[in-house]
Amino acid sequence: PNGKPEVEGIFFNLSHSKTMVICAVGEKSVGCDIEQISKAPGKVADRFFNERELRYLNQIPEEKRNKEFYRLWTMKESYIKMTGEGMQLPLQQFELLHGEYVQVYRDGRLQNCFIKEYKLSQDNNLQYQVSVCAEEEKFAKQVIFKKWEELVDKK
Repeated sequence: PNGKPEVEGIFFNLSHSKTMVICAVGEKSVGCDIEQISKAPGKVADRFFNERELRYLNQIPEEKRNKEFYRLWTMKESYIKMTGEGMQLPLQQFELLHGEYVQVYRDGRLQNCFIKEYKLSQDNNLQYQVSVCAEEEKFAKQVIFKKWEELVDKK
């Protein structure tokens, strides 16, 4: 449904940014997003975040705001990919609540999902933000890097 890939008995999701690709796999529905951290695009937050998220983002010191923008963006993307709704679900229709851990609030109630974040650096010091959202609280402790050649059958 909605173009979300699936294999019977295996839940997975893919995302890419520049030269990095991430795959998340779980026993229940899972979504992931990876983004290279750079200058946050213009008015994207104004267009896709709700009022409380914008207030939260605007209270962050300017020198840290880009990283925080990508944290929010990847969490929101990972959620809509986990649900399988994709961009059919407007990003303003649900909210990320910050506290001891991040929770998703939608349609007047907290959602039963969990979010895990990873920060990655590549050899040339490019920074990436990764978020994984899942229906279960089982996450890898760290991201395992593989080179393309290790994944491709050369036969």
